[in-house]
Amino acid sequence: MTGFSLETAELITKVLELLHEMVPRFESIALVFGTRTESTELSQHNAEMAANELGLKLSAFHVDSIQEFETALATATQQRAGALIVAAEPTFMRQRNQIVELSARYRLPAIYPWRQFVEAGGLMSYGPDIADVYRQAGRHAARVLDGAAPGDLPVQFPTTFELIINRKTAAALNLTISRFLSALANHVIE
Repeated sequence: MTGFSLETAELITKVLELLHEMVPRFESIALVFGTRTESTELSQHNAEMAANELGLKLSAFHVDSIQEFETALATATQQRAGALIVAAEPTFMRQRNQIVELSARYRLPAIYPWRQFVEAGGLMSYGPDIADVYRQAGRHAARVLDGAAPGDLPVQFPTTFELIINRKTAAALNLTISRFLSALANHVIE
């Protein structure tokens, strides 16, 4: 067995740190996952540990629909969450425009897993460079086509990650992009 995994449970700590750098004054954060899985449980555990280290309260929500996503944001706002992490969930990608609109409606500065959310108007994203993953997949497939036994090839993980920030969204939320984040960013959308 071989293939690719976009498993990013270990990235949650970095994601939280980047969001805290963008929005340093929040004390509580919301984290929205899709369906509860072993991976989301690990991500939630890692996020709770990272939040504790930063002295933050974390509220995690598992949602199965865009309606539940909105309910989660309404609850997070009532609980005075100052920021939002949207977990890497394939169904969220299909609903990115609605998710970005909901984050804006609830005025929750959010970090997303992929750049397409930021291109849709989201504040920032940190995650695997999907184009690079596709290139890796092509090289991997070529090895199999050249005769390598798939069972002999290890499962591949992303090797390139990107931070994307939307300056217009930051301004709309009255946030200043620090020099540190500007220097780290792979791309700042004007």
